[in-house]
Amino acid sequence: MKNMVKRIFKGVSIPLISMVLLIVSINDRIHRYVTPSKYITASELNDSSKLSRWGIDYSRFNYKDDNLTIYLSDTIGIQSSDNSLVKTEKIYKHIIDKTIGRGGVPDQILDNKSPIEQLDLVNKGLSKIWCGNYGFIFPYFLQKQGIVSRYISIGPVEGNEIGEHILTEVYIPELKKWILVDPTFNYLSFKNKEGLLLNLEEIKKQELDSGNFTQWINDSLVDKNRTDISTDWMELVKNEMPARYFSKDQLSKQFDSPTKFQRLIKYFLPTPNYFINKKPDRIIDNYTIWLISDILLIAGLVFFGYKLIRSFTDSN
Repeated sequence: MKNMVKRIFKGVSIPLISMVLLIVSINDRIHRYVTPSKYITASELNDSSKLSRWGIDYSRFNYKDDNLTIYLSDTIGIQSSDNSLVKTEKIYKHIIDKTIGRGGVPDQILDNKSPIEQLDLVNKGLSKIWCGNYGFIFPYFLQKQGIVSRYISIGPVEGNEIGEHILTEVYIPELKKWILVDPTFNYLSFKNKEGLLLNLEEIKKQELDSGNFTQWINDSLVDKNRTDISTDWMELVKNEMPARYFSKDQLSKQFDSPTKFQRLIKYFLPTPNYFINKKPDRIIDNYTIWLISDILLIAGLVFFGYKLIRSFTDSN
């Protein structure tokens, strides 16, 4: 038996084993430290034919449609005659009214709770709320009114895939464009000097510099000059800072608990974790690096297995 093992080991050869171990090590490091992302152009971001790409899957929260309809009409005051922009404003006002003065690190009590439950717990003073919660709650009510929104992360990434701050962009079909909303800072909308509503890409191009923004304060919409915007916020949205746009499928991958098989598929056949608006400095992007790494790993393992089988058959 020992002689057979020696012959197999000799047939496979130490250099081949070393090569496979090296490929495995490199692949593991790439999977740990390189987040797969795909560059997305401004025209793709504004492509209204791909609206179904965006949003959050709330199917696991079984809130009765009848109760939700009553909630939206009686509590938030939405009418069937309201256009998308008016509905967005009413939903925004309701959420700010429920959470004003309660910003901060949320309590674990919010974990795995539905958007309505999270909003209720914060309103009761049982938890603080931060940008990630707003990015989860606000789109829920929009979606129930047939309004498409998307989850955006901005700011530097340090050891995680989400980023420093979460924003929401809302698609207004009457305007045929996306507009940026940030409930965390109580920024309902941003306008350029002509009064046109802006999205994140337009703000990054400094179209806000001579414009203003709107807040919901003391039951009134208040327009303020751009110079009153938080300097910390302006640092996060400056042009050199990357913005990460999460599709519906990508968000499900981020937050759902995958099965062992799904984890295996995710490891070897990665899909982009998000779309990023900054063109990579290198020739190939992170997603391509992942794919090349996986192809090398699989090829190395197949070749190693082939040599192992050949050595075993030759020994017999």
